[in-house]
Amino acid sequence: MASKNQHYVPRVYLKSWETSVRTKAEPHKRFSGVYTFDKSDLSVGEGRTRETILSTNHTYTIKFDNSFFFLKCPDIIEDFANSILSILNDRNEFAQYNGQTLLTDRDVVKNYSKIDEWDFFHSTDGSPASRRSTSNSMQSIRCYVLEDGFSKFIESKWEKVFNSFIAPAEQLSLNGRGSVDYLFNQNSVVEQIVEMFVIMALRNPEFDLMGIFPAISKLLLSVFDDQKYTNEMLRALWLSQIYKALFGEKNSYFYLAVKETIKRCGCILFKINNCEESTFITSDNPAFTFRSSVMATNKNGMYFPLSPRYLLFMGLNSTGAINNIIIRTINKEDIKKVNQIILNAATKSIISSQRYLGSIL
Repeated sequence: MASKNQHYVPRVYLKSWETSVRTKAEPHKRFSGVYTFDKSDLSVGEGRTRETILSTNHTYTIKFDNSFFFLKCPDIIEDFANSILSILNDRNEFAQYNGQTLLTDRDVVKNYSKIDEWDFFHSTDGSPASRRSTSNSMQSIRCYVLEDGFSKFIESKWEKVFNSFIAPAEQLSLNGRGSVDYLFNQNSVVEQIVEMFVIMALRNPEFDLMGIFPAISKLLLSVFDDQKYTNEMLRALWLSQIYKALFGEKNSYFYLAVKETIKRCGCILFKINNCEESTFITSDNPAFTFRSSVMATNKNGMYFPLSPRYLLFMGLNSTGAINNIIIRTINKEDIKKVNQIILNAATKSIISSQRYLGSIL
């Protein structure tokens, strides 16, 4: 399968950390990018462009062999159906099942689960075609519906949502350590930023559905004793949840998480007044929940670095509505504590607008 790089942390999100950077190998050559750090070595940042980081090969691609896990995801199956019809057309063939000729994508979708029982014929004279040869051609089909869905859901909307959410903090003057309440006239802006948080957490390959995926993995292994099959099943479960989020299905983790967050949580938007002195970092796991019995006071909750200047914190037991947010400045010591929490939640990589992290960690 040809390589296809897919970013699990959106490039448009990382744009806020973009600055003039340099590499260790060519320290005198500057370019526009971000500084990346391996979690195990925070000594000096490596300058990289946003395009070259936080991506994996075919992160959200669905292969033909795995398409049968997605029979209840109509947009995915319809995409495979169109690809099948295209292959049959290129091969000058048609398919039949139970005597019915499958001429349209609707015909293919309807009979997709029985594809192993289809018969294939040459369009020119109606003679039987090689099932093996046609099936082998179908093996090359790849579905990119999820990647396209991300482009519509996040990549095309992030900057507008981000700018609308931080606009009050940009306009308000908070000198020193100050705090003000701000009531958004409509819930939509805050709801959109909550949706961005949940989808950013969900699209991460390390997402474990609050510990449910590891439990399912253990169960599947105990039954099938097949690690490859178990991994394929878990990946299908994960991608199915992403599909439901992107296509607005209510029986999904995304819908429930957004609904409960809006219902139960309050928002604090932390603002750094002077980014020349200190900044927020982010990571390969930018939207996460932090829980600690040791640091329970004012620290447990959901963290979402929005830029080097802004960080969204959402915590339970708020007395106000979700659209009544608190905008609060934050001092250097507390910035360090928050950055440590971000660091601990990272999987492997830290992102910063600064080459050295000593002053902010």
